[in-house]
Amino acid sequence: MFAIIIFCLAHSIIFETYDYTFLVLGMSFIPYFFSRFIVLEDRDVDFIIKMLYVIGIILLGVYYHYVGLHAVENRFRVDGRHPVAIAADFGLAAIIFSYVLFTTKNFFVKLLSFCLLISTFYLTVFVLATRGASFTGLMAITLLYFMLSDKSIKDRLKSIIIIAIVIGCFIYTINHEAFIKQYPMLERFTLEGMLKDPSLVGSRRYTGRTDLMVKSLRMIMEKPFLGYGLGSVYSHNIILEWTASLGLIGLFPFLLFIFSIFSKLFRRIKYNPRFALFFTLMIYVFVLRMVSFAMVSHKAFFALAGVFLSYHDTPKE
Repeated sequence: MFAIIIFCLAHSIIFETYDYTFLVLGMSFIPYFFSRFIVLEDRDVDFIIKMLYVIGIILLGVYYHYVGLHAVENRFRVDGRHPVAIAADFGLAAIIFSYVLFTTKNFFVKLLSFCLLISTFYLTVFVLATRGASFTGLMAITLLYFMLSDKSIKDRLKSIIIIAIVIGCFIYTINHEAFIKQYPMLERFTLEGMLKDPSLVGSRRYTGRTDLMVKSLRMIMEKPFLGYGLGSVYSHNIILEWTASLGLIGLFPFLLFIFSIFSKLFRRIKYNPRFALFFTLMIYVFVLRMVSFAMVSHKAFFALAGVFLSYHDTPKE
């Protein structure tokens, strides 16, 4: 991480991007260093999971208060907060609910967690109609279930069948005419809806994500080694934005940092199921930043990385 920060600072001197560079460092990297000082034991992690579980319930209650259980024609905002940001939070809550559902032996807690999970997906898919959080959340929960299931062939096969059924139901729901008629925003998930969505493909009034990604690729080809400087492009993709801004030279230490995080967490999964949760949360947050958010909006990813690595490095009894 120190190598990344030093490179960013040196790069900002060359390209005179001081303001945006310090903004990126403050909003993304500084949270990582603060969270690295947190010392967590197993009981602390279990308490935090319970607290996040309760917070997730409160968030659901607050949002249902605003929305209610009826069809909507426009994506809801709470106090001006963008649906993408709200859905990203609900995705995190869904993963917490799923972890408790998969690991608890208490029937009533399982039932509650299942109902909370369904409620979360209802809001994310039917009301917020956020593709990134919905698809990424489904992928992350599938991964979590597979990692926490038994390793026998029979149980693996059972896991694959359950996952296939869930994915099949999801695809059926977002493409069924009756559901789309009741919940018009579901059309955003259909192939035709995505091809017509200005936020994705652009229009005369809007610049779509594909336009921004193509622009980033062109910038990378024009200046592949050092890029154009932080703040030069908003790609909706952390890898493309990083490369277009800092070049392949700046991308290399960043990828090493990302790889080290995931490899450390993954190696500990078989010894401690909490690391399956951590790994899933990191995957979810990282993949979501491949389709949304700017460089200054990655504090959640780096803060979580710092917390999980601190727990990883804390000696266990």
